[in-house]
Amino acid sequence: MKKTNLFYLLLIITGLILFSACKKTTDKIDSESATSNHDTPTVQESVIPNDEPQTIQESLSQNGVTQESILLETAEPETQPDEPAETIHIGSFSTDAYTVTQVSDQYYLNFLDGNDDSAESNPSLSITTVFFPSVASMKHAILTNSFSKAELQIIKNSFSKNENGIMICDLNRLYEPVLPEGYTLDGVTWEGAGYELKIKGNEASEGGYIQFRNQDTWDSVYRYEMEQLTKFEILQHESSTYDGASSETYVYTTGAAKLKDVYLTIPSENRSTPTKVIMHYCLEHSDPEYSVSDTIPRTVEIYVEDNGQHFKVLILSPTTAPTVEWLSSFGITPYVDNADHVTA
Repeated sequence: MKKTNLFYLLLIITGLILFSACKKTTDKIDSESATSNHDTPTVQESVIPNDEPQTIQESLSQNGVTQESILLETAEPETQPDEPAETIHIGSFSTDAYTVTQVSDQYYLNFLDGNDDSAESNPSLSITTVFFPSVASMKHAILTNSFSKAELQIIKNSFSKNENGIMICDLNRLYEPVLPEGYTLDGVTWEGAGYELKIKGNEASEGGYIQFRNQDTWDSVYRYEMEQLTKFEILQHESSTYDGASSETYVYTTGAAKLKDVYLTIPSENRSTPTKVIMHYCLEHSDPEYSVSDTIPRTVEIYVEDNGQHFKVLILSPTTAPTVEWLSSFGITPYVDNADHVTA
C-alpha cells in the first residue's frame, strides 16, 4: 500500500509540473503575438468582422451613405423622373365606359360595350356635338368620362369613326383663343376629331367662332370662297389697299341683293404664313328691313396660322369697320393644364 500511494503521489506532482510549463509557454506566445510588429496581418485580422448593426451604420455614414439613401436606391421609383408632372404626355388611358388609344398621330375612343348604340329611341341623334363652357372642362370630361347618358349617345352615333374607333382630338395639343378687346370665349363645341371655340363680343349681335383645320383644308376653304364669285355677275373688280394691306374688291349681284367682298392679305413678322381675310358686305337688298352698309361688313372670315396651327375665325355682325390691327389680333395659345395627367 505504501508503494502504491507513493506511485500516485509522483504522478500528481509530475502532472502539475507539466501543466505549469505548458501555461508559461502559452502565455509567452500570446504575449509575443500581441506585441509583434510584423507587417503581414494574421489570419484573424484578414477576416471581415461581423460588426453590430450600429457599427455598420456608423461606418457607412462616414462615407456619406445613410440608411435612407440605401432604401431610395434599392426601391422601385413610383414615377419617371425625366420630366416634371405638368408636361407628362397623355397617351392611352381608360375610364369606366371607354378606352382611348393613339394610332400614329390620331387618337381613338372605343366604348367597352361597343361603338354602336342599338337603342331604338335615341333623341340625341339630331345633335352632333357636345358643348362645354371651357377647354379645361372638355379635357377633364374626356379624361374622366364626366358625360351624361345623352352625351355618350352623341359620341357613339355622331362622331366620325373608322376601323380603329371613334376619332377624337389630341388632348396634348389643345388651344385657347387670343382675342381683341371686347371679345371673350363663350364655350367649346366638341365634334370628335375637332372642336370649335365659340366667341362673343360686347354687343348682343357680335359673336363668332374659331375652327381648327389642317393647312390643306385651310387653303381649300379659302379657294372655295373665291370660286363662288364665278357663279355671280361681277359688276366691279378693283385691286387696291385696305388700311395699308393689299386688297382685291369684288362687287356682284344675286337674285335679291347687291354684295361686296374684300379680300386682304396681311403679312406678319410673327407668323410664317400671311393672314388672309374675306369681308362680306351687303350694299343693297330687296328687303327694306335688311341691314346694309358699305363700311361695316356683315361677316368677316380670317384665315390664320399661329403656333404652327391653322384655323379660321368667323366674326358675325361686327359693329365697327375692321382695321388691319384688329384683324391681326385674333390668335391662339396652347392650353396648359397641370391638373389632369394620364401617362401612356
